[in-house]
Amino acid sequence: MLCTPAMNKISEPVFDPVLDKAPGSANATGLPVFARVSGRRTLRYDALHPHYGPHVRAGSGLAWVDGELAIVQDDALCIAWLNPDTGALRLSALPVALADSLGAHTFDAAAGNKLRKPDFEAAFSWKFEGKSELIALGSGSSKQRFHIIRVRNSGAQCVVQDGSRWLNALSENLAFAGSRLNIEGASCTESQLLLFQRGNGAAANGLHPVNAVAAFAIEDVQHFLAAPQTAAVPSIAALYPFELGGFSHNNRVIPWGFADACQHDAQTWFLLSAEASPDVLDDGEVAAAALGYLSESGPVFGLILDEAGGILRDKLEGLASDGQGGFYAVTDNDDPLQPAQLLRLGLDARFLP
Repeated sequence: MLCTPAMNKISEPVFDPVLDKAPGSANATGLPVFARVSGRRTLRYDALHPHYGPHVRAGSGLAWVDGELAIVQDDALCIAWLNPDTGALRLSALPVALADSLGAHTFDAAAGNKLRKPDFEAAFSWKFEGKSELIALGSGSSKQRFHIIRVRNSGAQCVVQDGSRWLNALSENLAFAGSRLNIEGASCTESQLLLFQRGNGAAANGLHPVNAVAAFAIEDVQHFLAAPQTAAVPSIAALYPFELGGFSHNNRVIPWGFADACQHDAQTWFLLSAEASPDVLDDGEVAAAALGYLSESGPVFGLILDEAGGILRDKLEGLASDGQGGFYAVTDNDDPLQPAQLLRLGLDARFLP
């Protein structure tokens, strides 16, 4: 369920970070510690693929689908499927027609085609017409990023849809999109779909970046996806912009931004990243990562520590409950030659809702 503050309420940061006087020491930040990395798995495929190589390139979203963990990538036209019990990691390619229309199977700066990537960032799963389905949305940060994919039968069936009518409407909602739309996360309940807007863009035309959560009725979203060219565009049932504050690092305050979300023990949890990116299209140094949940008074969050007890500086872009009281999170290294990793996050029980 979504614990919601008052409609359109601007919430003050729950925790106010202070100067990071001792890099690597969580005690110097003013933030509590919510979680710590308890394990890592490098995401290498069971078999080399001619188009997608030996490993997951850039994990951007996670969702459970029929006992497997689906890993969406923002720079490759495929889905990775992990069995966490056995470690088996396979992939399913998105339709060839999408690669043909975009001119490539993978996208990165070295290839000169990074701006053409579909940028699938927000992933969730649901039961639709009695069948499990994985949905992934483009971030909407450019015209190339308006695609929506629907995947069934563990990747055997995949449909690519034009989501431009919906994402255009969201980009025009300035209370949600701010200076530029950049949908980075999604979380689905039986009645609501929550989309998480990341406010890491640059100011433009008198508008500032916005971190916000928009709630939609599941029925409205399902009706739209059944006929995206003609059906009514899902309307925002509730909108919650949040002021998340920033993380001080090397004498610079780096704004927190939403990175993903999921449901865990009937609560909406989210990832935050303090990434010094100049805009929604370019990457930057990650100073810290945080984990939190939505409470009735707004977001509550704390730092994630690495295995050595220092501030985690991995770029986390996907979140899923591990079903055992903790979480999985997937990394995006911003380097296609470096395999993404799946992290296991253990919670500090003192800060559970």
